[in-house]
Amino acid sequence: EKLAKEEGLIKILDVLDRDTDFRTTATIIISRGQKAKTFIRTLTPIDKIPSNKVNKTLQFTEEHLGEHMKTSVQDVIKCLTSKAKHPIISSFKVTGNKEKGEKMENVQSTSPEAIVEADGLAVIKEGKLVNWLEGKTARGVLWLRNKISRTYLTIPMNHERDAVTFDVIRQKTKIGSHLKNDKPAISVDVAMEGDIGETTVPIHLDDPKVLSDIERKVAKELKNELQNTIDIVKRNKTDVLQFGDVVYRTHPEVWKKMEGEWSNRYFPDTDVDITVNAYVRRTGLRNNPNILNHHEGRS
Repeated sequence: EKLAKEEGLIKILDVLDRDTDFRTTATIIISRGQKAKTFIRTLTPIDKIPSNKVNKTLQFTEEHLGEHMKTSVQDVIKCLTSKAKHPIISSFKVTGNKEKGEKMENVQSTSPEAIVEADGLAVIKEGKLVNWLEGKTARGVLWLRNKISRTYLTIPMNHERDAVTFDVIRQKTKIGSHLKNDKPAISVDVAMEGDIGETTVPIHLDDPKVLSDIERKVAKELKNELQNTIDIVKRNKTDVLQFGDVVYRTHPEVWKKMEGEWSNRYFPDTDVDITVNAYVRRTGLRNNPNILNHHEGRS
């Protein structure tokens, strides 16, 4: 973290890219809140070696949650030389007793003293770490970059928050660019399908009106999440969404005029229009939650 913030990544990435003994397909992460040597000394249960734990965590959270992504040295170099120039790198931290984490007892306990866990996305601007994206904001970035394969959304029903869980099983995000008053504007089009994973209120899932209501609310929930992510990265003046690449491909002549000031001047003022369509494919093994209905009836 200290190296990325103060000196930046350009020099070290250049060395790694030139070194014939180094594989640029290796995963790169930022050690957040502790030195890298402390991180790699921490023994982790099951895998023991933290690098195995890192790769498995990144793969799982990218495929099933969408809040982190596996990034190689090659990916970062490619992004630094792209039009957007703002890579994101997953970060990890060690929580608990760091000294005890280096001892073998840490992998022999059901509740280890030190735990290695994923902790947000590091945003790189002009080669240096400038800020962090976490939780739903981080997921929004991956969603807008069409990197989500599976995740979930929760929506309110019957005056109860998080009453229905929508398990996303597939989605497709398309990013387009068009000119609006001679300036590039971005259109985001998301189509997603999912299953009803959980309900905490008695609702009739065999009623088409109920399913339509769920689809509408899920679409609205995601649209709000994506808009919030866009607002945050615009304020930070970091085009981690790679909208600049879309503008370059669609309107190269317009891009040529604004390339030098894209992230600081033009990107924060770019209009973004979001359209989300959600489809319920399955409602689980039971259409009507009998347990909930029975409980409601007795009360």
